Amino acid sequence: MTEADKDPQVFLTQVNDAIEDVNKAIGQFIEKSANFINDHLTEGGILGGFLTAGIPGAIVGGLIGNELEDRFNDAIDNISEAWETASETIRQSIGSILGDPLRMSSIASRYRDSVEELGQVRIDIDAANRYLAKSWTGRAYTAYENTSAFQLKAVQGMSDSFAEAADLLDDHQVNLLKHWNAQLKNLVDLAAAILGKAGELGDVGNWFTGGAGVVVQIIVTAGSQAASIVKEAVDYWITLNVGNAGDWDAIQAKLGQRGFEGDKWPDFTGVDLPNLNGPWQKA
Repeated sequence: MTEADKDPQVFLTQVNDAIEDVNKAIGQFIEKSANFINDHLTEGGILGGFLTAGIPGAIVGGLIGNELEDRFNDAIDNISEAWETASETIRQSIGSILGDPLRMSSIASRYRDSVEELGQVRIDIDAANRYLAKSWTGRAYTAYENTSAFQLKAVQGMSDSFAEAADLLDDHQVNLLKHWNAQLKNLVDLAAAILGKAGELGDVGNWFTGGAGVVVQIIVTAGSQAASIVKEAVDYWITLNVGNAGDWDAIQAKLGQRGFEGDKWPDFTGVDLPNLNGPWQKA
């Protein structure tokens, strides 16, 4: 089976192609059914069968030719109506959860670039602090050291948040692609199921009626698969808006512990600010 493409527009094209494959499968089923019934009518004495000659008369499967034709046309209409409803449900369900894995990947990559840059910032600040620790002392240096410690904690906290956000975006991308692949598989399975029904035509009299009739089976199969696609979409939506949303909230909740009290960059404290402007003493 074709894997879902990461580009949402390409994926929608894949969905349309998969739906078209179902349309073709239904068309093949109808064509084979028409040939099947024509063969029975021809065997019953109607040359060419009702689907080509339209001549009523012989009794096949308990139905005379014109009744068979009417039943056939009604059955095809029922299949068409059922699939029209199912395909619209499928399009709405799949289209309602698109997203953009490529953009998620791009943003995650930028977050990781930021992690690397912040790592270098921390290295540079640590190096400067070690130099100052060897060269300076006094209240002004102590005030600087306090402020620097707060801000270094915030630099590390920002780095941790970016790293966790990048991981979450990667998870979103993987989960979305899994969801897309599952939906494509549902459509591929539906096309295969309908094609399979063409091999289960059986007695012509059972083509139209009863719970075992292939027409009924196709309608049920289309409705069932549409329901599966809706369920997949609902389950993914719940995961996205409950489970994953909680993960993003957890990153936000950690900001205060990471040196961002009130979600703000740590500023000079009231105690240290006057001392920072005081004289620095060499060690």
